[in-house]
Amino acid sequence: MKEVPIPKISCDFVLHGLKNGKRLDGRKSFDYRDVNVMFVGDSGGCVASIGDTRVLAQVSAELGEPRPGRPTEGVLYVNLELSPMASQGYQIYGMSEQAVELGRLLEHCIKDCRCLDMESLCVISGQKVWQIRLDVNVLNYEGAIMDCVSVAAMTALSHFKRPDITVTGEEVKIHYDDKDPVALSVHHMPLCVTFAIFDHGNFIVVDPSAEEENIMEGLMVVAMNCNNEICTIHMSGSMMLTKDQLLYCTKIAAVKVDELTNVIKKFMQTSKLR
Repeated sequence: MKEVPIPKISCDFVLHGLKNGKRLDGRKSFDYRDVNVMFVGDSGGCVASIGDTRVLAQVSAELGEPRPGRPTEGVLYVNLELSPMASQGYQIYGMSEQAVELGRLLEHCIKDCRCLDMESLCVISGQKVWQIRLDVNVLNYEGAIMDCVSVAAMTALSHFKRPDITVTGEEVKIHYDDKDPVALSVHHMPLCVTFAIFDHGNFIVVDPSAEEENIMEGLMVVAMNCNNEICTIHMSGSMMLTKDQLLYCTKIAAVKVDELTNVIKKFMQTSKLR
């Protein structure tokens, strides 16, 4: 992402507000902006928003061959794109360093933490499995991008239903209309909480806005599920936290992940009533 020059007066104004317990939008240090989810299509598509940050996630599935060495497991592909229309700082051509970094973080949260039951996607061992594809597109960037990405991704995976199948010998029949579709088996929901660090770690805020991210000294993303299991911790910037500060942030993240999980469940329940 291209560096956007920030006037010193803007930096001083934000820091002065933090010292007095105030943020630009009136939130407290550990408050989230409004979180919303809108479903797109019948299955596996949604637009998640946290404040003005918006992310589109879409899940699709097709039958294919398993990976070598994992004959009884399905395959999950994760693709994340940062469109130039989301922010003037994103490049037009090729994958930026930030896109690669965020894509790897999302893959680690979803694939490496095994939030999906991959063995349930096996159709014929060693021959046919379901290949699940998760496409994530950032529509608008206004801070805390991984928080919104994780909400969109996990909501889309939880909402998606693949066609039912019938296996006779080595013949597979896909039922598109005559049988009810089958939901993915989601073990847990790893969700990200972003912390922005200011003034040598004296001030830490949750869900930073784009303005706050532009002047922060460091950023930390904690991925966790509602069982208080840490999936990954990612840090960037010039500021490192102490052990006590890190433990404090993980405790805050546990509370926020529980709140985000309840928001997703609320919107999922609403979609079932339609």
